[in-house]
Amino acid sequence: MFCLQVTTKGDGTEKVELGQRNAEKLGIRGVPYFVINEKVSLSGLQSPNELIRVFENT
Repeated sequence: MFCLQVTTKGDGTEKVELGQRNAEKLGIRGVPYFVINEKVSLSGLQSPNELIRVFENT
């Protein structure tokens, strides 16, 4: 069964819209999208080993 909830202003939609605008400014077009220490960005599915490597090197 599919359920759709209609949202109204004041229930957190402002935060979602702000997040969408910030993502557009960064050029983010999909999820998952990781920004690590404001230095490295990774788009799409990453292996655990790749994430560990990035954390260790930033």
